[in-house]
Amino acid sequence: MPSGLTDVESRPTTADVSGTPSFVLTSVPKAGTHLLSRAVRLLHGCDKGKVLEDLLWERDLRFKDVLTGAYKLMRACYQSAMKVYGHADASAPPVIPYGSGQVEFVPVEDFRNALEELGKGEYIYGHLPFSGEAKQLLLEMNMLSVFILRDPRDIVVSHADHMRNRNPDGTLHAYSKSRSPAESLLDSICGIDSPDANLRNIRERITPFLGWMGERSNYTTYFEKLVGTNGGGSAEEQMKELSNIAQHLDIPHDEQGLARVVEKLFGKSATFREGKIGSWKASFHDEHKRAFKSIAGDLLIDLGYEKDFDW
Repeated sequence: MPSGLTDVESRPTTADVSGTPSFVLTSVPKAGTHLLSRAVRLLHGCDKGKVLEDLLWERDLRFKDVLTGAYKLMRACYQSAMKVYGHADASAPPVIPYGSGQVEFVPVEDFRNALEELGKGEYIYGHLPFSGEAKQLLLEMNMLSVFILRDPRDIVVSHADHMRNRNPDGTLHAYSKSRSPAESLLDSICGIDSPDANLRNIRERITPFLGWMGERSNYTTYFEKLVGTNGGGSAEEQMKELSNIAQHLDIPHDEQGLARVVEKLFGKSATFREGKIGSWKASFHDEHKRAFKSIAGDLLIDLGYEKDFDW
């Protein structure tokens, strides 16, 4: 994930965000992370966003479990005690999970210290699953959140392309470069369990994030509402969604400012692929449909993307 978007000309608003509290933008990878972060950046009128992963790397917090016995024990405790993301037993050190396909754990106090470095109006964006520990920490720090969701079928199409073509330094790329596009898509749906790579299936990647949707301090937006006409959506819905996000985060805004955000919003990300609603229809074959329905067909219904399994 890039550490920032540097096209200075795309700062169309002049909102005074000096009094805006810090906040968190979270998403499942390939669900619209950069669309949401760019929207908020443009609403802000300045670059105050920090990538969560970078923030944790700077403090040398991620992957400590591979460096010390204490963190190995911490990870073992959580993996044995948490089925997906529940509460670990009382003897396990308090940590916050981070990531989606491959999950890492960060001690709560270290996470708190990293967030305390944010100034007024600054925010972080990344892949923060819902957990009791994360919820409590954000409440204690008076931080709001925005979660973006997307049709899981479009997520796997974008993710499969990312594995094969857009992350040359990743272990998933090394594994996927010898796979066909159809095989990589199936991998993204079903997951990977190989000595060379590991990835949880699409249901396991999405469900840990859904707890944010029930939190009063969180606003849930949707890729389909935010992407606008360039991505096959509605201009009216896009304007309304931008207004809702700004209102939730207490960012000053008006109709003219929102219109300028719309002009600059689409695309412009190093991991941007196509950004179209319903792109899965051109990529899914019968085997992909069968696999997806078996693993997460009911999830599509629960999230409102389908009414039944007849698709």
